Amino acid sequence: MILAVDLVADETIFVIQGGGLDAQLFIQSTCDENGVCAEAVNDFGAGGSEMILFSASLTGTYFIIVKAYEASPALSPYTLHVGHLETPAELTCDDTLDNDFDGLADCADPDCFGLAGVCNVESDCGDFQDNDNDSFTDCFDSDCTGVAPCGNENTVDRCTDGLDNDADGSIDCSDPNCSGFLVCEPGQSCHSPLQITSFPFQLSGADFRNDFSDNFDFDIAANGCTWGSGAEFVFSVDLQSGERILMQETGSMDACIRVLEVCDGLNPTCLASRSECSNLGFTAPTDGTYYLVLEAASSTPYSNEYGYTFTVSRIDSIETACSDSLDNDFDGATDCGDPDCFSADCELGESCANPYVVTTFPFNINGSNFFVDYTNNHDFIWDLSNCGSSTGQPDAVFAINLLAGERILLEETGTIEYMIRVTQTCGQPNPNCLLSEIYFDFSPSMFFTAPVDGTFFITLESLYTSSTFSDYNFTIYRLDDTETSCIDEFDNDHDGMLDCADDDCSGRTPCGPENSDSYCSDFLDNDGDGLKDCADPECYGRMNCPAVIYSQNFDVWPLTGWTIIDGGTPFYTWFNSANMASTKIRTLNGSSGTFAVVDDSAAPGGSTFLDDLISPAVNCSGYTLVVLAFTHYFKSFLDDTTQVDISTDGGTSWQNVISYSSDTSNSVSEYLDVSSTAAGRPDVRIRFRYTSSIGNYWLIDNFNILAN
Repeated sequence: MILAVDLVADETIFVIQGGGLDAQLFIQSTCDENGVCAEAVNDFGAGGSEMILFSASLTGTYFIIVKAYEASPALSPYTLHVGHLETPAELTCDDTLDNDFDGLADCADPDCFGLAGVCNVESDCGDFQDNDNDSFTDCFDSDCTGVAPCGNENTVDRCTDGLDNDADGSIDCSDPNCSGFLVCEPGQSCHSPLQITSFPFQLSGADFRNDFSDNFDFDIAANGCTWGSGAEFVFSVDLQSGERILMQETGSMDACIRVLEVCDGLNPTCLASRSECSNLGFTAPTDGTYYLVLEAASSTPYSNEYGYTFTVSRIDSIETACSDSLDNDFDGATDCGDPDCFSADCELGESCANPYVVTTFPFNINGSNFFVDYTNNHDFIWDLSNCGSSTGQPDAVFAINLLAGERILLEETGTIEYMIRVTQTCGQPNPNCLLSEIYFDFSPSMFFTAPVDGTFFITLESLYTSSTFSDYNFTIYRLDDTETSCIDEFDNDHDGMLDCADDDCSGRTPCGPENSDSYCSDFLDNDGDGLKDCADPECYGRMNCPAVIYSQNFDVWPLTGWTIIDGGTPFYTWFNSANMASTKIRTLNGSSGTFAVVDDSAAPGGSTFLDDLISPAVNCSGYTLVVLAFTHYFKSFLDDTTQVDISTDGGTSWQNVISYSSDTSNSVSEYLDVSSTAAGRPDVRIRFRYTSSIGNYWLIDNFNILAN
């Protein structure tokens, strides 16, 4: 088919062919088969349409050629439209064509609104346009009475279509008529999201399916969204460009989290999305409102796991708090572990920037978990000839000013496995250690002498990231050349002797014989024999100290008034140390004569012991304070045990005073207050019981009962 049209220069027409025919369009200035095409198109096959927008370059006649694509096309209907391009506005409003090519035709084009006889009614009641130009739009125009979608706003569809269907000034969920629908409950859908206005925001419950039973089909895995098919809860939050939030779901429910710029339940585009993960961070790309969707991954979660705890927190751009155990800027580093906190604001002792400054002695820090108390790791990963080696785990840092020649003692007596370093500069990678030691399962003392005047840094570092051995007790002592204090219960010069036991204290008050009322009541070991005040035999009977009312030094054997019960293998029981076999000589430190012995290892193999050494009755009538004193040495082996018991009824019944199941020192002086049992009693007896089938021995001497 060929049509001719006369055009003047720059005149513009459009040619549209449709209807079903697979055709080609040509425009030529001469009508022959050798004519040069000014314009041609062949974009679509059968059922499509072809269109040419053509502007004449010169005044003259032009030929429009419509040609079937195939030589023998199937029988197909066709349409052909040729018209002028109407600019700047559509002038023809009844030809079904988009004459100004703005995508709108006839009465759908605002250019035609209100055109008498053609577009003088509200032709579309849901396009948000005043089609008839009478100042009333959609359902507010009487033309739309009874016309869909106008009517009572009382269905889910009309409460979610974005229109004021009943023309009352309230749209969708803001209309009271929609309040009864689940879709309009806060948080149940995009139509009524729950607005987050403060942080941290948290919502929790035991059954997500019950609390949020609606499902608006966020069950897609496209446009950056992870997959989910359960019910969802929708939030909105206003953020400025660059603001950051952290979303956490820490309940038992298997959930997915999405962030949307446009809340669309059918085909959303996710700005951020994550499934089966407790944390999702998001940074707002621009100022605006964003929608957060928390959705159950499944409509029927397995294992009855429906509990949920959803928290939304604001993430700071830097680590603003360096001691709150939180990763404030969500960069994977917490508190002093974040470079933002490597400053004087960092927690005391956590870094070289803010070490503990030690000015008083002894200085001590202690706790039950080093890895919680010192979370920072400043990479003291030194592997130098003078610094030892470590994997660079949490560390505590101290600073101390010393004069040349001054000495300090470093002691770590907790169970943590650690490294201690002393340096003149604090930091890495080349700290130049003056002292460095690694300790795993024991806690020795480390001494350091300052080579010059200056500040020295001490680092206590864990060897591991975490460990069951985590309690720590770290002490720094300043050491003196002599025992500068004779009453502080500390070995000031670290020569193995403290206070009055150190020769440096000889002749210095309050050291001396413990044989005066004042020295027997000053809570000090004045003569350095390990016994204080009334526990020292020199104080027996002085001032408020009880006096001896019965004494036995076991120098004469057999004992007068004492009872020995051989309850094990016969003939192997308590005996006097003067009768020890030459191969089984036992020594009790401080004993000036002989002493009582019971010795399993001196008996034949297979011997058993349940042997008692029982004192005679001692009258404690009239006394309010009664003390049992003796020296002894128990050397244990396997199953042997010892105990000291007391009886006030002639030995019919016994009450335990003290028991021993492991080695004691050689020797131990006991000073045991038994007033609650013995005071005022006329018949007080003491029993030493030794029980064993495979054991060692027990030695006893200097037995006294004191009273006042």
